[in-house]
Amino acid sequence: FPLRVTEMWMVLKTTVLSLTHNSARPVTAAGFMKSPMIPLLWMFSRSVKMSGPLFVVGVVLLLSTVVLTVYVYIIPHYVERSYVLLTLYLVVGHWLLINIVFHYYKGVVTKPGAPPKMSDIHERPLRRHWKICYKCMQLKAPRTHHCSICKRCVLNMDHHCPWINNCVGHFTHRYFFLFCAYMTLGACFVVWINWNVFSELFFKDKKIPRSTNNALYVEDNNWLQRKLVIPVTLLCGAVTCALGSLMLWHAYLISLGQTSIEVHINRQEEKYYRQKGFVYFNPHDYGIRKNWELFLGLVNGRGWRHVLWPSSHRPVGNGLEWDMSSYVGERSKGRHSSWSNGLPYAHKPPSTYI
Repeated sequence: FPLRVTEMWMVLKTTVLSLTHNSARPVTAAGFMKSPMIPLLWMFSRSVKMSGPLFVVGVVLLLSTVVLTVYVYIIPHYVERSYVLLTLYLVVGHWLLINIVFHYYKGVVTKPGAPPKMSDIHERPLRRHWKICYKCMQLKAPRTHHCSICKRCVLNMDHHCPWINNCVGHFTHRYFFLFCAYMTLGACFVVWINWNVFSELFFKDKKIPRSTNNALYVEDNNWLQRKLVIPVTLLCGAVTCALGSLMLWHAYLISLGQTSIEVHINRQEEKYYRQKGFVYFNPHDYGIRKNWELFLGLVNGRGWRHVLWPSSHRPVGNGLEWDMSSYVGERSKGRHSSWSNGLPYAHKPPSTYI
């Protein structure tokens, strides 16, 4: 009996430790506390991964519904009002639509980027600041993080977006942000041009004058108009607020040279170095203007044409190696800094390598 109890204890102990320990990461209190959440996190990751294609189909259907509603019920309304406004709205609307479709498609199909595998280490020497991911046991370049949904490490990862069924990483971040920007402008634009028709249907409950020469004209169309125009306008208003807030948050992070993951890590760094009497500066912050130029790829002669119109140019760098900011060094003159001989992370705590 005592031997049986000992065996059961060893099995239980090994089972618990297996959830919190491997050769690349020792047992920690934080890891032990997270172990009961692992099954829930696994279920969440699996559900997001499986529902990803449904999110993409949903975006396509909603976008198609909005475009169809504008063509059927809004454009004929401006035919009778002003051809100048109609022409202006058609040009602006199609410009926004082209950018929305292009950046969404590229965000869905473009691979975010992954570090080389162990078998390729002879082709690219292991850099001093590279680590080993304790989840997938592969090389982990600076600014690389593991995606529990895609089951891989992603270069310069920001987050996993279910709406594009893809990770927002080094090669997809620009497409994602510009999609959010153009989608916000497009939703706001639809609310603007829909407002007259929406107000007539929603507040006054009157039929909108329609040209009988229009091939899509239906005599008794007030019910169908109400079922399409009102929900579409309200939806676009909600998208403007929600997606606009997300876009502004990412614009703020881009201005500081950070991602959604790094903003939390840098806060830990600031707290850690403050306790040590140092001031921590983000080594990837090159100044607001330079940060935006690098993010949008406005180098080597590229200009705003590559932002205002669809462009498939690749981001600056390969996502594996990053230059340290001299802008940070200039800001740290005369102050205690965590930099030593131009190298950041002189006293970086191991717990931040996640």
